[in-house]
Amino acid sequence: MKIINKIILFVLAIFIMAFTNTNTKFESKTYAGRYDKVNKTTYNLLGLPTDRYWLTRKEFHGRHIKDLKIPEHEKRMLKIRFKVWKQTHIEEFVDHMCRAAVEETKVYPEIAPELIVIQAVLESNYGLSKLACEANNIYGVKYRGKDKSKFMIAADDSPTDKFTKYKSQWWSMRAYTKLLMRKYRKRIKGTPNLNKWLKALCGGLTLAESANYVKNGGQIYATSCYKGSKCYSQKLLNGIETLNIKNRIKKIKNGIH
Repeated sequence: MKIINKIILFVLAIFIMAFTNTNTKFESKTYAGRYDKVNKTTYNLLGLPTDRYWLTRKEFHGRHIKDLKIPEHEKRMLKIRFKVWKQTHIEEFVDHMCRAAVEETKVYPEIAPELIVIQAVLESNYGLSKLACEANNIYGVKYRGKDKSKFMIAADDSPTDKFTKYKSQWWSMRAYTKLLMRKYRKRIKGTPNLNKWLKALCGGLTLAESANYVKNGGQIYATSCYKGSKCYSQKLLNGIETLNIKNRIKKIKNGIH
């Protein structure tokens, strides 16, 4: 019976991974709290923590499973179950954000819906960061005030960066779109499009362009616009392509999805 159950689980895993559209290779390496660690944790049959909703970076990649004190054959099966859960979650999160973005652009039609989706993915690690789960902050928007009840500490540019707490992820999205319209829209000449928004966020589409923009006193959305191996705007573009976001949004608008 155990062998049959394993075969069924394996076949189910292959079926789910074959019939979901998401490419899970797009990884967020810039979200706030990416350095978070935990001590002792217990995990359920999917390999997920039993005491919290958010995942550390190590857990997101399933690397925690190898450290569990269980037989090797159980680890192999747990890895399969975790991989199936992860792919399903990513698929659902991206689809959910695509639908939310389409609705939000009815309020702010000048904002590219692809941008709303991919920044949520990148800034919250598919909604699985501690900041996203405990503060409903899925866009990495920082807090500038002094009211301790309105912010959460998460390591980002520094170990003690303050990030705004929101009532829900919807409120996080609305604050983010308002920020785009208030601060970044005025940097765009003519009719806005995705590339113009990306340039407005980073002051350019390359590390050099963004660094020069900052050098001349410009403010940017993220320090990774000009630091690291790839400009933040290029990461966003790569994510849009990898996750097939434009096509997803097109289907929603056409009433297919």
